[in-house]
Amino acid sequence: MYSKKGAAWVSETGKKEVSKQTVAYSPRSKLGTLLPEFPNVKDLNLPASLPEEKVSTFIMMYRTHCQRILDTVIRANFDEVQSFLLHFWQGMPPHMLPVLGSSTVVNIVGVCDSILYKAISGVLMPTVLQALPDRWACFFS
Repeated sequence: MYSKKGAAWVSETGKKEVSKQTVAYSPRSKLGTLLPEFPNVKDLNLPASLPEEKVSTFIMMYRTHCQRILDTVIRANFDEVQSFLLHFWQGMPPHMLPVLGSSTVVNIVGVCDSILYKAISGVLMPTVLQALPDRWACFFS
């Protein structure tokens, strides 16, 4: 039902599909602050009643919101996360509200949340090899 590229979700047939997308983040690296790709509206099978342009706009808005949360976690400003969540959902423009009532968009949010969760997990709980200096990590790779 969703992207050919990833994350985990339950398709319309009821089967769980799993992503192969993994990205390691280093809190010390500015390059590691970007979220992996979110679903592209062109890769989605949207119902005819759901305007593609509004779904695309929502995904862009939600990705920006998730990137902001990830950046906040990387800076260890955990107290700000709640205010960002409230600001995003309570500040949703009225013309976007009908899109949020769609089960398809709800499922897209679930996919995006899974991507964000994996990114945050990578920041907060880096793997053992990521924590090792490069000269030692090569021995275990």
